[in-house]
Amino acid sequence: ALIARVGAFDEAYFVYLEDIDLCLRARAAERACRYVPSAVMVHDASASSGGGYGAWRKHMVAYNLVLLLRRRGTPKLWMAFWVLEVLAWPLLFVSAAFRGRTRAALAKARGTWKALLHRPHERPVIPGAAS
Repeated sequence: ALIARVGAFDEAYFVYLEDIDLCLRARAAERACRYVPSAVMVHDASASSGGGYGAWRKHMVAYNLVLLLRRRGTPKLWMAFWVLEVLAWPLLFVSAAFRGRTRAALAKARGTWKALLHRPHERPVIPGAAS
């Protein structure tokens, strides 16, 4: 019933934040998303991105965050984004440099700017993934 009303996962997200988008669309349609602690889901964690603080993962999360904000963001959420994401970049880079994660931090910045400039990303081919 919910999917018929608000649609399925938005393929524009490809990976990351598509679930948040679906929940925000449900809320806009006056439907609720609920946390059910007894629910069990099997998920091959981070199979497509390698998980952790990887550059590709950071790029995609950053890109999709801007996409989500463009579609569903409020002025308050945009303000939080600029303060916590963009203005905090110098701290992020210093912290990443000390941990040997500079490449991932730069990928996050590139993903953000790419989305802010409306540049589409190419969907990678993931071996063994359903098409």
